[in-house]
Amino acid sequence: IHAPAYTQLGAAYAAQGDPAHALEMYQQSTRLWPGDPEPLVGLGQAYLALGETAAARDAAQRAIDMAPRHPAAYQALGEALFRLGDHEKAAAAFRRAMQLGAAQGTAQLGLGQAYLALGQLHQAVTVLENCRAQGVENSAVYRTLGDAYARLGRPEDARAAYEHTIQLDPQDDAAYCGLGHLHAQRKAHKEAQAAFRQALRLNPGNAAAYFGMGLVHAAFGHHRQAIQAYKQAIARQQNYATAYHGLGQMYLDLEMHAEAHTVYTHARTLDERDPAYLNGLAKALTGLGEHEQALRLYQQSIDLDPKRAETRYGLGETFRALRQYDQAIAAYERAVRLDRHYAASYMGLGDVYWSQGRLYDALTAYERALRQDPDSAGPYAGLGAVYYSLNQPDKAVAAYRQAIQLNPAYAIAYYGLANLYKEMGQLKEACRLYEHALELNPKKAKLYGGLGDVYNALGETDKAILAYEKAIELDPDDAYSRGSLAGIFRKLGRQADYEMQITRARQLMAHENKYNRACFESICGNVAEALVLLRAALNLGQIDASWVERDPDFDFIRDDPGFQALIATYKDKTRPAS
Repeated sequence: IHAPAYTQLGAAYAAQGDPAHALEMYQQSTRLWPGDPEPLVGLGQAYLALGETAAARDAAQRAIDMAPRHPAAYQALGEALFRLGDHEKAAAAFRRAMQLGAAQGTAQLGLGQAYLALGQLHQAVTVLENCRAQGVENSAVYRTLGDAYARLGRPEDARAAYEHTIQLDPQDDAAYCGLGHLHAQRKAHKEAQAAFRQALRLNPGNAAAYFGMGLVHAAFGHHRQAIQAYKQAIARQQNYATAYHGLGQMYLDLEMHAEAHTVYTHARTLDERDPAYLNGLAKALTGLGEHEQALRLYQQSIDLDPKRAETRYGLGETFRALRQYDQAIAAYERAVRLDRHYAASYMGLGDVYWSQGRLYDALTAYERALRQDPDSAGPYAGLGAVYYSLNQPDKAVAAYRQAIQLNPAYAIAYYGLANLYKEMGQLKEACRLYEHALELNPKKAKLYGGLGDVYNALGETDKAILAYEKAIELDPDDAYSRGSLAGIFRKLGRQADYEMQITRARQLMAHENKYNRACFESICGNVAEALVLLRAALNLGQIDASWVERDPDFDFIRDDPGFQALIATYKDKTRPAS
């Protein structure tokens, strides 16, 4: 058999979808006629089909060396270079293929994909729209065009392109993924879920579809399902950096900071220049109490992208954890200046103002957050706390319930509502809410602390001890739980345990609010100090007098005439806001 016959056989096998036999035929042809570029082009295409990308590049380059004006050789070279991640050279190869008259649509598609990978979105659209204008009905052209429009923020054009892709090829799972992301961006999460599920039915190995399912589960507040979906995406594409980012965010939301640290550490190895992974790692370090390391990482992130609002917000969160409130406010305000539509910055300001007792400033900040993101649960939870401190319990309940409606898995909203019911004396309902919050986030120390308060008030001492001990296990610096636990030990006559907890609590108590410090002084038997702090707490709206009457931490001074007079004075008064 002559060499051209082997070349023809190779083409026939390739057309039948048998690249292995095609490769054998092309190799035999090149052995018989080493100077013919045609089998080398075929070799390049066969190697591409078999996933041997470097070999495909070399074969295509050899064909070009023999025939510098061979369009199919440049097409094969462009495809190989694209897969190898050399998008600039791939674009050059595709442009050359077009100049030499490559088959209509093929080189344009490759060039459009290369431009897309390079972030040259307008160029990608121009090339692909020209391709469409020429009458090319290729599903990959329309899908790539949809991707470009989506990244340009033109969702309607993107949707039309994806839908036309599906008309041309109903089995195109990637187009369903594109539609899913468009639905998710406009918060049509059920439609997004349906699109991603269809993509997975068509291709169970589609990593991007699992990533999309992770986004949907996260939006529904289903953290555990989101974690599993992100893990499925990573299992199918081990270097999927954005899936690691999603997984890390879920761990952060669940306060699984060690797990988040591991995930973001690996994500950084995949893309060291992306500030998102630095920020995620810094958030994990903040949760682990490694504040100085977190601050250093945020500075590195700022060096990479000085205009990223998310970084300044994260910096503010770390300063807030350090109780360096002035620095936190400065960081949040900087984030606002960088992006006035970034709702989290206003949320951060509200949280700091709340910690400082600046209730009306907090109210304004939370309302501004909601103007930017009306569907965010966090600001409603913040408003709930502020309204209750302003003696507006009905508004507080409504705000917490709105937060829960928006995000049924938002543990902090249940915690805030539980605190409210606890202070109003509805202890059974408070207990139910604390327990539900713990089902959602079993790593949150203050949830156990609140549950311990309820058990303590109900006289369920053993349960209270277990709850406070769990809070301390999760957060050894939880001064309030240590103080309350010390109070129980004092009542039980467990002097050594009392001394251990009260000593550590005293070391930690300096930064607590006045009410918690009043509880601490009561447990210690320091009546005068307890009453001074309690009066200040009542004036500041940190607590309601009806809860003070029931709080077991004040059992040690409850019979004191000064305590009784103070409670009588405040019980029926409206608590001042500040």
